[in-house]
Amino acid sequence: MNDAQHDPAVLADGSLPITVAIPCFNCTRTIERALASVAAQTQKPAEVVIVDDASTDGSWETLGALQRRCSGLPIRLQKMPVNRGPASTRNVAWDLATQPYIAFLDADDSWHPRKLEIQHSFMRSRPDAMLTGHRLLYPGEPPPAGPPGPITARRVGPHHLLFRNCLQPPSLMIAAHAPYRFPSGRYHDEDSLMVLRMASDRQLLYALDAPLGFTHKPRFGEGGLRGDLGAMHDGQLDTLRALYRERRLSLPTTVLAGLWFRAKHLRRRALHGLRG
Repeated sequence: MNDAQHDPAVLADGSLPITVAIPCFNCTRTIERALASVAAQTQKPAEVVIVDDASTDGSWETLGALQRRCSGLPIRLQKMPVNRGPASTRNVAWDLATQPYIAFLDADDSWHPRKLEIQHSFMRSRPDAMLTGHRLLYPGEPPPAGPPGPITARRVGPHHLLFRNCLQPPSLMIAAHAPYRFPSGRYHDEDSLMVLRMASDRQLLYALDAPLGFTHKPRFGEGGLRGDLGAMHDGQLDTLRALYRERRLSLPTTVLAGLWFRAKHLRRRALHGLRG
């Protein structure tokens, strides 16, 4: 039985039993927007854990100032001694979490005000669910005209996620007891590898058909880790190799997925060249 079945709908102070985990690297210009979207939630989380991945732009000082200013949010800060990448940083936040659910938010993204309310309600209604995600809106996509309507969800499996990963980090809510972690030391495609491991183990993963998050960079080609198209492609191939070595993928599926990733990489290169 999943321990989440015994989790309260809300805590004594009215907050949700959720830890918001935010990895941060040189996030001075964006972290306030991310935290504002957490503070604007219709139901607040029990805690926010922010892990600074050895930033060099004064992020640590900015985080301290925000912690003092955001009195309505219980913010805990942790500083990494050396830069170890988003996977390791998320894992540190995961290990520091005290709540039965963890919602991941990147420092340069933000959430719809009802994100935690809706996603937590869904996970409590399906106590065996290990992980849920939802749609993200990218720059240029119109925001929803009003509150999300009736929420539909579908279970997603390994082959769907392999060819079209619809479970991106800023959308993820995970049962904290899950016996998984992001692959430490990885800088690219680390989230896909963890989610695909879960799916191949037949864990219950769901995608909610609602735009509950906003990412403020293009899908690829500009800024951040996603800006390095070659490294993104190499990360995807590393994911395939790892899954094949672990006997989670057959050789034909691995080869087919490799060709698919290569075609997507070439298309992105072409589109990025046209934009430039």
